[in-house]
Order: sequence, then structure tokens, then C-alpha cells
Amino acid sequence: MNTDALGLLQAIYTEPLDPLPRLIYADWLEEHAAPVHAALVRYQARQGEPASPPKGWLDRLREDAPCPLQLGLSDGLLLHMRVKRELTNNPRLVTRLVNWMNRHHIHGVALGDRPNLGWWFNLPLWSATVRLELSQVGLNEGNMIMLMQSSHLRNLLDLDLSFTQMTENSLRRLLGQERWHHLRALDLSGLRLPEWFWPLFVRWPVMQRLARLRLRDVNWQPYALEAIRDGPSLPHLRELMIGPLEPGVEILCQWTTLPGLQSLSLYYPRLLRVDRLLTARWWPQLRFLAILEQTLDDSILALAEGLPPLCRLLIPREGVSEARAASLERRLERRLEWA
Repeated sequence: MNTDALGLLQAIYTEPLDPLPRLIYADWLEEHAAPVHAALVRYQARQGEPASPPKGWLDRLREDAPCPLQLGLSDGLLLHMRVKRELTNNPRLVTRLVNWMNRHHIHGVALGDRPNLGWWFNLPLWSATVRLELSQVGLNEGNMIMLMQSSHLRNLLDLDLSFTQMTENSLRRLLGQERWHHLRALDLSGLRLPEWFWPLFVRWPVMQRLARLRLRDVNWQPYALEAIRDGPSLPHLRELMIGPLEPGVEILCQWTTLPGLQSLSLYYPRLLRVDRLLTARWWPQLRFLAILEQTLDDSILALAEGLPPLCRLLIPREGVSEARAASLERRLERRLEWA
């Protein structure tokens, strides 16, 4: 993988809400014969939301590929492909696939079926990869060992393990990994995370480097929230996605270990009066807040009144009365987004 591209992507992942690294990367893409991709990254940087790829663009890239595959664009930034195990049985095909990835700046890979992963992670396919998606794939202890020992994943910036079938031994193996020096984003949504996991997790050396962490649909009991509250500072964490939250909202508001938090997404926050968030230590520094999949009461008006001046708010439109919606739109104007 081009070292300049890796450095630019690492800067984006380190400060995900800062548009400047994305604009610099867009200029780099344009200089390297990728004007359409550059325009999409530039739009995302300036508008704060991904643009739809031009009609036929992904089709043309697929037609140039050495084998059939699915292709997409994640977060308006990374081109990623979904591949199947049988496509990589041919070493020549793997080499052509890697060359094609580098030529078109395709740096994300998702596995399209449930393969036996043991031999996958030693393929040179991963040398061009900064984002690896293993969502809904079974990860036993042996597969986890192979994943962690692969020398081809040294450039990994973003790892998606959401809704994987991980054993407790696999979780212990994960927390023993210290070689992912570039990793900046991790998704563990949907995993069954036992009580013993949380104190070890917040002290995992990789956590000290993460800028984005997604923990949606995990077992958010008070002990999980307390582990983050009582653990070491996580100075580089900028984006956090959590939920569902029922008990422990007061503990959430007591967190002082996230000095750089800028974006918070709360899913299924049942029984949560959202104006409680105004008391949180991290509240003044927020630049983006999403409260999703809840019917909001009048406390949303108090929250909007106290929203930090640079913070955007994303909330569900369903269940919000016309009068309340109009009041929110007057107060927040362009800072309000409806889900």
C-alpha cells in the first residue's frame, strides 16, 4: 500500500470529525487519477455527510476487476469490496486483485460468506487493506490467533467485529493483542461481553490509540459503565456509539475519562430523560449527538436549549409533534437533523 495514502488515512481516522485531513486526502486522490473518488471525499468533508456515488461509477470499477465482487463506498471515504473464499484459491488471481485494489485505492475488505478463516489472514490480499469487516463471521480461538499473528494486517486502521460469534477464549485472545499499532476504529456491536471483559478492555493498550469505538447492542449493565468511569483516561477517543441504555445514565454522565470525546450516539436509551445529559462532564465539548430509536418527550427541548454551540443534533422525527418539531427547528436551525 502507498505509504502516503496510509499516512493520510491514518490522519483521517485519528481526527474523524476534522474535515482538513479528508480535504488533503481528496487532493491526493485527484493527483493520483481518481477524480470521482476525490469529489466524494471532498463532499463528505465539507457537508458532513456522504454523497451518493455517480451512477455507473462503481459498475465501471467492478468491470475492471479481475473477478466478480461487490463494491461499495463507506463513510464517503473508503472504497471497499466484499469477496468470497473461492475467489482467492488462485495465487495469480490474488496478485491481480491486490494490484487492482492499489490502482483504484480500494482499501476495505469484507468477507461475503462464512469461510474457514485460518488461511485467509496469510494472503497478501490484506497488505492493501486498512479496513477489515468480519461482521457476522464465526471467530473461534484458532481463527483469532491467525488474525492477530498475520503480518499482512500491519496497516489495519479499522476493524469491524460486530455481531461475530466469539467465544470467551476468543475475547481473551483479542485483549492480548498489542501488535495493531495503527488501529484507530473498532466495532464490537452485538457481542456478548461478560462482566470480566470490561475492566480488562478499558486497560487494553489498543484502547489508548482508538479514535472511534462502536458498542451498540451489547449488555450495557452498570458494571460496564463503571469500568469506563473508573478506568484510565482514553485521550484519543473522539467518536463513541453505545446502547441500549436503561440503568446507569447517571454513571454515563460521571465519565471523566474521555477528554477528547466529540461525537456520541445513543441507541435505544429507554427511560432516559435526555436533559440529564446536560450534567455530563463531557457535555460542553460535544460536536455531534445522536439519540436514536426512542420516542422523545419534552426533555428534548431543554436539551436543545443547552446544546453546545458547535454541536449538531440527530433525533428521530417519528413521534415528535408538529409544535415540538417547529420549536426545535427554530432553536437549532441547521444544527438539527432528523433521522
